[in-house]
Amino acid sequence: MTWVPDGLGMDRSRGESKDFKIALALGRIPFIEEIIRRTGAGIDFENLEIELEAVKHETPSAKIEPPLYYSGLRIRGKFRRDWARASAPTPDVPYQATKVPIALLAAYHGNAEVINWMFSDGPKKAVERFVKDHRSDKRATMLEKVNWRERLGKWFGINFTPVFNAFHAAIRGQTTEGIDAVFDQFIKTGITPLMVLDSVETKRSPIQNGLILSAQFTKCFPNVLEKYVKYGGDLTAKDDGGYNVLHRFMFAATPNVALLKHFLSRLSDEQKATILISRISDKLSTPIALAVQSGRIDSVSTLLEHGTEQLHIRDGDGNLPIHIAVSKGYEKITRLLITADPSTLNVEDASGTIPIEIAQQRYTIYLTQTHPLGLSPKINSWTTSGHQPETLSPSYFLEKKTDVIEHENLISTFATVCAAMTGNDCGKRELISLLDVTDVVDRAVKRVKLKERDADPHVIDTAMLFW
Repeated sequence: MTWVPDGLGMDRSRGESKDFKIALALGRIPFIEEIIRRTGAGIDFENLEIELEAVKHETPSAKIEPPLYYSGLRIRGKFRRDWARASAPTPDVPYQATKVPIALLAAYHGNAEVINWMFSDGPKKAVERFVKDHRSDKRATMLEKVNWRERLGKWFGINFTPVFNAFHAAIRGQTTEGIDAVFDQFIKTGITPLMVLDSVETKRSPIQNGLILSAQFTKCFPNVLEKYVKYGGDLTAKDDGGYNVLHRFMFAATPNVALLKHFLSRLSDEQKATILISRISDKLSTPIALAVQSGRIDSVSTLLEHGTEQLHIRDGDGNLPIHIAVSKGYEKITRLLITADPSTLNVEDASGTIPIEIAQQRYTIYLTQTHPLGLSPKINSWTTSGHQPETLSPSYFLEKKTDVIEHENLISTFATVCAAMTGNDCGKRELISLLDVTDVVDRAVKRVKLKERDADPHVIDTAMLFW
């Protein structure tokens, strides 16, 4: 189950009111309690009815009562209510269908008072009052047929589960107050801190614990990080795709170098050595490779402060970070990488090309290619003196970007690499090993076969049969 913030709250199309969601967000506990007393909000009566009907069907002597509302065709003893709703003339349904547990909604909105009330006896007392005051209501009758007191924790999302609990909802809500409240309540129930922190949001990829999940929500990351440090959590943990915290930082919408520096400062030397050269499973990219790929100058500069071993790790295409930077025409990043470790200038990529040769090829193609509009390719670049060329590029009139993200500049990149190669003996080039080349070829063949399989309509992915 994946948490979708846009789907939070009560859904009018399901016979529910948004007032309940507003009460959770504003912390109106008396209003929340009254709604539960009057309507049993938070319980999915529709699924409960389906469950009870299934039990009746398994008992031959039991009489199946016809529903008061049209519930679709009966298939193997079960009504297809989803079919009935799809063709219903109105969105009204007999019961409200709370698909998101209300304790998770409270955790997302982050009001500590509401969260503490959810974990108290308040909800149970409110449901007891609902059952007592609605004896003639079928909803109350269904609750009395099951042990609802034991199920209430699951229905409301109060119970701790190793997969998808209120702690993840609080992280997505990005409120320190909500995270602390949920974390403390789980610990009070006897759950160990690391069990809460290492619980995952979903069983389907990406399978992430609390630390990696919070790396995508920068407002709450320092709070979760401090908990991991305090209780001895693994700061170098990865998800099922091999992504660690540094990898996830590189996929953030906006670079947060201050947060990156703060995280690195909490790591030991051994942890830094491990996490900086860690590679993701599919593309074998290290954090600095992703930073270079994205053109994030500040992130590359920060990572380089913690060693240069990461500059000698190849990705799945057989490239070092210097090869990626030169190929993309990132002149500033190229200069940073050369300054950090000039020896990478003599290292070949998977095609047997060193950086100066890559820069020369890209430079030559750039100057000789034909522009789709018949313009000179030089209009998209800046001269090495920093002045604007005589012909303006259309991008000149657009909003200027900050220097955090670098843009392609093949001419300056070629000039930078040429200057760095002055006096450098190309005869000392470091040849790529046959093992690395074979690995790159095998990975390329595997990707081609996967694409062909996905494109073949006659091939069935067996994994999809279970979902």
